[in-house]
Formats: sequence, C-alpha cells, structure tokens
Amino acid sequence: MLNEEQRRKAPHNRNGGLTIVPMPGFEGFAERIKERIQTRSLKPTRDFPDGCITPVDIVVPKFGLRPSGEPFQQLGNAHVGGHNCFVITSGPGTYKMMMQLILVIGYLAARKASCITIISGYFPLARSDKDEGELELALPAFLMIALKAESQGLLKRIVCADPHSDQMVMAADPGVITPVYLTLRILRFVVAEAMKASDQICLAFPDDTAAKRYEPAVAILEKELGRSFPFISTAARRKSGNEKNIKYIVGDLDKMKDSIVIALDDETATGGSQIKAADRFKKDFGAKEVWAAVTHGILCGNAPELFLAPDCPVDRLYITDTIPAEGREDLQELIESGCLHVMSWVDDCAEVIYHLHWGSSSIRGIRGSRG
Repeated sequence: MLNEEQRRKAPHNRNGGLTIVPMPGFEGFAERIKERIQTRSLKPTRDFPDGCITPVDIVVPKFGLRPSGEPFQQLGNAHVGGHNCFVITSGPGTYKMMMQLILVIGYLAARKASCITIISGYFPLARSDKDEGELELALPAFLMIALKAESQGLLKRIVCADPHSDQMVMAADPGVITPVYLTLRILRFVVAEAMKASDQICLAFPDDTAAKRYEPAVAILEKELGRSFPFISTAARRKSGNEKNIKYIVGDLDKMKDSIVIALDDETATGGSQIKAADRFKKDFGAKEVWAAVTHGILCGNAPELFLAPDCPVDRLYITDTIPAEGREDLQELIESGCLHVMSWVDDCAEVIYHLHWGSSSIRGIRGSRG
C-alpha cells in the first residue's frame, strides 16, 4: 500500500487517477494488478527520480436482478468521476457477460470517467470473427457498436491477448482494438519445463496460421537458448463448427520418436483438436509425451473430463489465466491431477495498464507483446 507521502508525490496525469473496475470473478485479479503497479511505480527512473508513483483504486460494480428478472447495476461516482478507468474482463461472450459489460461501460460514462479502457484477456465473441455461412454474421462488430454507443466517446481502447484472428482489430475504429501477444511468454515457460525432463523436444502446430503466429517467438527463444527445435505442422479440415479431422502431418516427423512434443495454439475449447493430434503423434510417430500449450483455456463442455481420462494422449496441458481458472470447480480435479498447469498473465496485464495510463510507450513493445 502507498502511504500518504507517496501519494502526494504522485506525478500529475492528465487522465486523472487510475481506477481498476473488475467484472465479476476478476476481483482477486484486480488486487494483484494493483499491488504490482504500485510496487513497480516506486522504482526510480530517469524521468522520475522518486519513481512514477501510481496510486491505484479499485471500484467493484454490483449486479443483480429485479423480481421481474430485469438486470440492474450499482456503481457510484467515487474513484470514477475524473478517473482513468480500466475494466478487467474476458470471454467467452455469454449473454450475461455481454450485458454486464455494456452496463458497466454505460455507468462509467454516466459517472463522468475521464477515459475508459477495456482489458480483455480473451476477446469476447472472438470465435465469431468472420461470417459462418449464409445465416450467421460475425458478432464482434455488433458488440463494438453497442460499447461505442454506451461509452459516449470515452472508450479509447480495448486490449486483448492473442486474438483468434488478426483481423479482429477491424471490428472497431482504427487503433481501438490493440492485441498483445503472450506467445513468447508461454513458449519460454513450457520449453523450460520440458528441458527439465528431456533434451529431445519437438514443436507442433495445428495449422500454418498457428505456425506463423509463433514464428517470431520461436526465433527469439532459439537465439536465447542457442539451439533450434524441430517442428511439425498438421493440416486439418473442419467437419463442423466443433469438429476437425487431421488430413496430413508434415515436417520433421522422424524427430518425434521418443521426444516431448509440445503442441502450440492460441486456444482450446472442447479439447478435441489437441487430443486427436496427440493420439496421432504417439501412435504413428512414437512421441514419448505430448504437452499441449495454449493461451486461452476455454475448456467448455466435457473438455475437463476428456483431459482427465486415463487413456488421454495429452500428458500435460498448459494455459494462461486470460480466461480465469481460479474458482472454476470443473477444473480443480484437472489441476490437482498434475495435468493442467496455469501460467498467470497478471504481470503482463499490469505492465499494459501502467504504460497506457502514463502513455509512456507503445504497449506493443512491452513484455508480453510479439517479439
């Protein structure tokens, strides 16, 4: 906690004080961000010998339903009016979550926040970044229209981690949606764990898109470690919206035998893609173990049960908490089994908020960004 003297030394910010507004389930995450920002801001810099002291307030909105079933929200003016407000949220975008987010943005604007930024670990409705057939339109643009209308022009930016599609930024006005990339962070983390167990490591990607997404991170890590990693890529054809079949596998196939194969992607929803690929890697190419590593652990439906199954070919699953795992009862057994490992992005999130608040650098260039 900052004392009164430290608060008095806080530099002036034209956007006002920094306030974090956590959506339901993000209260603990917001507290950890506050602690990291305030600790970081005490360190002296060239421009701020006493540190760029940054007091952080947290305002928790309350939601409820009236007897009629209509939603309501409670959010006062304290630490909102004249403040730079950062809303912490994530996806997937359920009806409830969408309505609560729209209400929060509307209330912040009505309470005269000076500026509003949404920090979304997983961009809501991100799997609907393009039209799906004749009857289904892409949904992110509809969400952006609603948020823009409610914000009264105060919503300046939405930051999202590892978007499902790079075209996601086109759902809003130029510069509003800004992606940051956790690919290097999760790659470093998982490879370090694998190197403790084996010197034979192979990287695998579900398609060319994933391979290109990780390409800069792989190049940086190989330079850091002074070694290269064999890699393979699969080609899959989508059978339906929830099912894909592997057509063929290419790359350094002979390197998979007796190796730890790390399958990298941006997300896992039902777990089917990772499990099918792991089965092929073991049965057809002799992989010793298969570890899946993704940024967004959606893990919907019966995915936790599939990864827990005794015959599941995925030995370990690594995710970040862009979609919070904390408090999800359906994931606790998976975590306790040693299969599921969660890497927090709280440090990256704190850096993003700190830099956006002070406008001190491009968030694309800070830790957590691609390359």
